[in-house]
Amino acid sequence: MLVVTCSDGRQRPSCKRKPASADKSCGDGKVTIVEIAAHFVTAIRMPEAVNSVAVGDPALFQVEHSEREPELVLVKALTEKSAQTNLLISGVHGQQISLLL
Repeated sequence: MLVVTCSDGRQRPSCKRKPASADKSCGDGKVTIVEIAAHFVTAIRMPEAVNSVAVGDPALFQVEHSEREPELVLVKALTEKSAQTNLLISGVHGQQISLLL
């Protein structure tokens, strides 16, 4: 299981997108679609500690993982234009998740 939460990194009264949280089941070789919005940070919580992350186009999306939060991956869009790429997340016990951002 994968928990995706979206929260705004700053306060803006004109922001029309509301923070949301969603539980999504991933794996089994399927690609899961995760919507990423400009000016928001998306937190992806994995069921196991993350071993590595790889983003297809790092010029469009910033992806961070910290050893201090081993089950958490943070994703942020670097453009306000519509864009998409893939994100691969590998867990320490061999679980692999493929996401379409």
